[in-house]
Amino acid sequence: MGNTTVEKGHARANDVQTLEQLNRSYVRAAQASDVRWFDENLAACFMASNPDGSLVDRAGFLDRIGRPNPSTNMAPVNTRIRIVGDVGIIDSGFHYTKPDGQDGVGHYTDVYGFLEGRWRCISAHFALRPAPPQIGATKTADVAAAAPTPADHTALTDLNHHYIRSVQESDVRWFDANLAPEFVNGNSDGSFSDRAAFIAVIGKPSPVSNLRVEDVRIQVVGDIGIIHARTAYTKPDGQVGTGRYTDIWWRADGRWRCVSAHVTRG
Repeated sequence: MGNTTVEKGHARANDVQTLEQLNRSYVRAAQASDVRWFDENLAACFMASNPDGSLVDRAGFLDRIGRPNPSTNMAPVNTRIRIVGDVGIIDSGFHYTKPDGQDGVGHYTDVYGFLEGRWRCISAHFALRPAPPQIGATKTADVAAAAPTPADHTALTDLNHHYIRSVQESDVRWFDANLAPEFVNGNSDGSFSDRAAFIAVIGKPSPVSNLRVEDVRIQVVGDIGIIHARTAYTKPDGQVGTGRYTDIWWRADGRWRCVSAHVTRG
């Protein structure tokens, strides 16, 4: 795994090396259709957001992984690993060879939780560039594991509402109060923005209008909050756009702060 950047929070010994190895093994297993590896390393609450806009649960993901991968030569590039409490976040680009022999590129954010003494993947959001049509946008999975308490559901629903509102209204103050220092956003163009860069972009007028969320899925594992949702909006040319996002929240000192976001737009 070349070009790896590591940001340590309060990491346990060997956490970074473990996450580096998990990232290499994840990519290898995806390429080799290694269902056994994923069965051993995905948490029960795992959900994956796919390039076509679909959201699948653990069972659906394993079913897809079990089929031969039509792409070859998958390799992560410019990988960045962050650890915030019990959350391990891997942001990375990747290269691969398409079935027709052409080169392909994409990016992903995999999130791991330190659960029962080991790291397990709780969420994956990956995208291709250019983004394919969001033909799977209506295909979503129900929350089968890690359902939040009523209090956590209310708190994260409110934060999710204000996150979207603040994107639309360029409300920098809200983001400054609710993003963790370690926050990184995975952008639809394949780049990743740290907290300062993200807030700078938010401060400019949003290029889209009528932004709204649909099909929100909220999960909580310990002090980790996971939000998967679909978006609909109006593009600058008046056409309707759709997308999907995954936001990761970490609860510390009695309050939730967003540590990671990944956005796909079709």
